[in-house]
Amino acid sequence: MLKLLLLVTFLCCVGTLLGQEDAYLDIEQNHRRLNENFESRRVVNIVIDTVSKKLFSIGESVDRKSEAIQRGEIDGEAESDAVFDNPQGDGNLRQMLGSLQDTRDVCINHTQQVITAVMENKNWALQMLDAFGKPGSGILKGELKWLGSFDECIGVITNRTEVDFGATYCTALMQPPNQTSLVDPTQLAITLGLCMPDTCTGQDVSAIATDLLMSQNIALLASVTCYQKDFPLDADAIVAIVICSVFGVLVILGTGYDVIVIQMRKGDFFKTSDKSTGAAVPGDGKEVADSEKVPLLSESTSVSIEDAQAVQENGQDRLPDQRQTTSKPQDQKSERPHGLGIKLLLSFSAYTNGAKLLNTRQVPGSLTAVHGIRFLSMTWVVLGHAFSSLPSMGSNLAPFLQESISRWTFHGILNAFVSVDTFFTLSGLLVAYLAMKELKKGRGKLNWAMFYFHRFWRLTPVYMMMLMFYTCLFHYLGDGPIWPQTGVQKHQCRDNWWTNLLYINNLVNKDEMCFGWAWYLANDMQFFVLSPLILIPLFYSEMLGMIVIGVFLAATLTTAGLISRLDNLPVGVFYQTEGKQGLANFNDYYMTPYCRMGPYLIGIVAGYLLYKTNCKLRLNKKAVLVGWAVAAASALAVLYGPYESANGTPMPSDVSAFYNSAHRTVWGAAVCWVVVACVTGNGGFVNTLMSCTGFVTLSRLTYCAYLIHPMVIIYQYMTHRSPFFISDVNIVCNFLGFLVITYGLSFVVSLVFEAPMMGLEKAVFRRERRN
Repeated sequence: MLKLLLLVTFLCCVGTLLGQEDAYLDIEQNHRRLNENFESRRVVNIVIDTVSKKLFSIGESVDRKSEAIQRGEIDGEAESDAVFDNPQGDGNLRQMLGSLQDTRDVCINHTQQVITAVMENKNWALQMLDAFGKPGSGILKGELKWLGSFDECIGVITNRTEVDFGATYCTALMQPPNQTSLVDPTQLAITLGLCMPDTCTGQDVSAIATDLLMSQNIALLASVTCYQKDFPLDADAIVAIVICSVFGVLVILGTGYDVIVIQMRKGDFFKTSDKSTGAAVPGDGKEVADSEKVPLLSESTSVSIEDAQAVQENGQDRLPDQRQTTSKPQDQKSERPHGLGIKLLLSFSAYTNGAKLLNTRQVPGSLTAVHGIRFLSMTWVVLGHAFSSLPSMGSNLAPFLQESISRWTFHGILNAFVSVDTFFTLSGLLVAYLAMKELKKGRGKLNWAMFYFHRFWRLTPVYMMMLMFYTCLFHYLGDGPIWPQTGVQKHQCRDNWWTNLLYINNLVNKDEMCFGWAWYLANDMQFFVLSPLILIPLFYSEMLGMIVIGVFLAATLTTAGLISRLDNLPVGVFYQTEGKQGLANFNDYYMTPYCRMGPYLIGIVAGYLLYKTNCKLRLNKKAVLVGWAVAAASALAVLYGPYESANGTPMPSDVSAFYNSAHRTVWGAAVCWVVVACVTGNGGFVNTLMSCTGFVTLSRLTYCAYLIHPMVIIYQYMTHRSPFFISDVNIVCNFLGFLVITYGLSFVVSLVFEAPMMGLEKAVFRRERRN
């Protein structure tokens, strides 16, 4: 009876697959139609009818044998063998496989041997069959991931005296021909785990499965990938390991030299840490300036980066306290001047770089509230990606979405896209604020070459290192039923990595983008490149500068609105507009700089305001209350305004176009109010919260966290052996784990790849200025 149970289960799986061509979830329509898609009796009838046809010959045979046993014509103990010795039970499957004999001879032959071994009750063959994915409950609710047992299949040991092949796990993805996206949460397909002979390749099994589906007039395409037990390192991986090893050696040497030769000699290594923060501080005693906040170096002054952020009082620049920038005479005698080579090596010191990262003291004039806003926005990004990645392994995706979208609170997750606009806003604000101060010190002169180089050098090295790791090494770290063993975006990155290096990946070959979440970096760099066209007029003439900003803003608002209206774009993936929606061109609106520059421009205006007022803006209580009320109302309208369009009331196309045109800029304006109010003393408890010293280090790690966090999420979800139940509690627990792991890894990446690059720039260009 065990053999009968396994065979019936297998044929039920095949029958269900052949009957699921109409059982696809189309969430792009109204989510209320989910019940129509999955609770249709037609789907039930298709499943029942198809399974009945597939099992008809076996059922007929079983009935005949049962009647014969009752009449005493056949010994009951021989029942099972009598059923399975009859070739009629697997005749249909054998006939279909036999018709494909000429196309995939070896794979077909070995598959037939597996079927024969199952009929003969061979233990290894039964293990292979047992490892197959099988339909479970919830099919009508969209639970279409039937992965089977990956580890059981990989662990099968065949009898080599009987067959000359082993077992390998394959994943078959079956979807309609017009469905091209495998990661779009609005499109679901059947995922089936197969335990096949290891002589079969993914192409072999794909061809067999597609032909079988076609022979049954099923309009599904099968795409199959098979796991390779021994997956050797390729040349790209070896090169990447060598490069990472070089950085590791440099960090070890730099740290050793710093600790043994410098810190111990000065006695700083054994000194107590900074009393206020508990963290060690650099030996020179200077406060640490965030290099990302200083996007330029002045041409007309030789002050340090730390000096560039000193507060301006009474219209005059004030250098930091002389005690902070001048070493004691005895320290000067004991310290030897280091050559360029030693300084370059010390740039890799994990001791010094770690002390800088962990130091929470801030120089006077720092925009301390930015730290909290940046970190909390990053947590929002991680939370949004934790939810948006659910289709990869969620078991109850359809009912979860149906229930969640009806809750107004969940729309803070659905509209988490604006968290990125917070970063655009902060970027524009900091660039304008610091650039104006530097232009004033230089009397209108600025080394624009260094302006651009510093930004490129600040972002690119660690970005390229993470891209290299993602492309060349990441896929070697995991395994599982849906783990991409050949790489997540291997081909896209091999062909288009240069667009990432040039920060044009959001414009060139964006449909084949490598490191998909790096579209944000491309936009931010493009805005930065254009910023002097605004900053220079703004410095010399406030009116002229505001006119230029107005032109840019009008252009981006108009472009975003026109693209949205012409393509009839909804305000989001799960929202609806009247008429036929054009989600196919959504990226033309979402990733392009001419549609996303609004928040950056508003940030420039806010940064200029802080510069002009010297961060001192006196407002009466009524004005402050009105400012907070307007900002809060605007932010809430952006997040929860489209609620009805996701719950059965499609938004008019003109209203949708207006929302798509303006909502990001409105969000940026709300963020600017928070920053300006906090910096100018009108923030109250919000400023106290956002300026907590605990956010300082986390804020410094935000850039690395942005680069790393999708890989953490991908690894967690795609190494699962079976689909998991989706609930708010489960996702929040995953999110907290993602956040902790992301920032822990970000600290390591910053020490090894990011901070040393800043040290190299400092060593080289300060030497040039002295010369």
